[in-house]
Amino acid sequence: MFEDFENRSGFWKDLGSNFTINYSGDAPSFLTSGEMWSSMDGSETQTLAAWENGWVLTNNPDGTMTATPKYTSGLISKTLVRVPVGPQAPMSSPTGGVGGVQVAFSAQGTEEQHFWKNKVQIFEHCMSDENFTFGWEKTLDVGEYDRETLEPNNKNDNISAIHIPEGYKVVAHQNYIDDADTGTVWEWDGPMNKTCLADGSGAANDQISYLKITCLSGYTQNDIGVCVKSTGGGTGGTGTGGTGGTGGTGGPYIAPIAPCADANRETNTDGSCAAGCKTDYEFDSVTGDCVESSSDTEPEEEEDGINWLLWGGLAAVGILAFTM
Repeated sequence: MFEDFENRSGFWKDLGSNFTINYSGDAPSFLTSGEMWSSMDGSETQTLAAWENGWVLTNNPDGTMTATPKYTSGLISKTLVRVPVGPQAPMSSPTGGVGGVQVAFSAQGTEEQHFWKNKVQIFEHCMSDENFTFGWEKTLDVGEYDRETLEPNNKNDNISAIHIPEGYKVVAHQNYIDDADTGTVWEWDGPMNKTCLADGSGAANDQISYLKITCLSGYTQNDIGVCVKSTGGGTGGTGTGGTGGTGGTGGPYIAPIAPCADANRETNTDGSCAAGCKTDYEFDSVTGDCVESSSDTEPEEEEDGINWLLWGGLAAVGILAFTM
C-alpha cells in the first residue's frame, strides 16, 4: 500500500521544501483520501475519497487517474488531475500522538483562486473553512438541478458557497421544487460571490435542494454556453437603425407604405396617394374620391326656337344702310 501512496501523481515528491512530513508510530498506510482531484475539463472537483465512492479509479503513467462510473450506465469516463495546494508554516510534531503522516498546508480558499470561472460554481464548504480545499467543487451550466441531479453526487443539502458570474441569475429552493412546501427561496444576480451561505439571516447553508440557473435580461448564451451581453443593433425598420445602442432597439419603427387605392388620384414616388387628382378629375365632396370633372361633360343642345342673335345682326345692318 505504501508503494501506491508514493506513486499517487508524485504527491510527496512535488511538495517542495516548504512542507514538513512528520512520522509517528508505525509506517503510514495509504492516506490520500483528503487529496483534491479535479476532472480535466474543470467541471467537477472533490476529494479522492468522494471520487472513490462513485467511481473506479485507475492510475495513469503521467500521474493522472481515469475515473469510470461504478453504478450509472451511460456516463463517460473522466480523466482526473490532482489539485495542488499552497504551503503554510509546517507543524513541528503530530497532534495527539496519532500515528501516520502529517503534511502542513492551508486548506482555506480565496476568491481569486477558486471563485473565478465564467459559469456558476457551487462548493461543499465555506471559503473560510479549514477544509475548503478538501471539499468538492462543481461547475454548472444554465439549466435546472433538482434532487435527482444533486443527490447522487452528494450535493443535495450540501452546498455552502456559490460563485455567480456577471450575466447569471440563480434561484435556489430549500426543498425540492415538486414538494408541497418548497420552503425558503433565495434569488441571486451576478456578479456575486456567496463565500459562505451560513452567513446572514435565512442562511442557505446545507439547505439547497433545487437550483435554477438562467441568463439575466440583456444576456444570452454564446456557443459554449456562457452568458454574455446581447449584441445591440437591428435594422430599425427600413433604415439601418444606427448602431442600435446597448439595448439593441435600433432606429424608430416605420410602418409599411400602403399603395394608393384611388386610380384617378396622383401618386407619390413611393406609391402612396398624393394631394391632388389626375387631370380632368376632381375630389368628390361626399366620398373624398377623385371623380370625373363636371366641366368636362358635353353641353346640352339648345332647344329649337328664334335665333335672336341672327335677327339682331340683320337689324343693325339695315339701320346703318338707311342712315347712309
